[in-house]
Amino acid sequence: ILVRAIDQAYDYAGALERDELDAVISNWPGPPQHLKTARLLTEEVVCLFGPEHPFASLDTVTLDDYLAAGHLAPLARSKADPGPIDSQLAAAGLKRDIRVMVPEFNLIPHMLMNGQLVFTSSANFARYQCSILPLASLPAPEECGTLDFYLLWHERAQADARNTWLRQQIIAVARSLNSV
Repeated sequence: ILVRAIDQAYDYAGALERDELDAVISNWPGPPQHLKTARLLTEEVVCLFGPEHPFASLDTVTLDDYLAAGHLAPLARSKADPGPIDSQLAAAGLKRDIRVMVPEFNLIPHMLMNGQLVFTSSANFARYQCSILPLASLPAPEECGTLDFYLLWHERAQADARNTWLRQQIIAVARSLNSV
């Protein structure tokens, strides 16, 4: 199994069509209509932060606290699609103060350790990071919505036994995350 990050320059839909990818896991809203999709899970959105962050002394993060904070975020897929958190905020007429954008999720927890930035993410991602690093999390304001994760694949792979097996494995892992 080869796992590949998908950035804004990568044509994942074309790669699925050309049989260069077997499946894509995404959390952006509105997966492409021409691809097969299965909803994997819906997750609560939380704020992840380091031990020195002002949120560390709070019991809850208010919308005002959230919007006043400096944020760390993954690179947007495009200007038209800033990602699920910023799309949800924009729908409510809100915008957060993103100060740093990174292309790689593995950098994020380490960048939070000694900084004053907050990262908005799924509860499972935060739970795992808090188990291995001295980070903390609190529920994000409801205006951030939830994160829906999808499995995408191309019609050409619909009946392929290997692809069916892979999709079943991914779905099983997602179901196990739902019960955490």
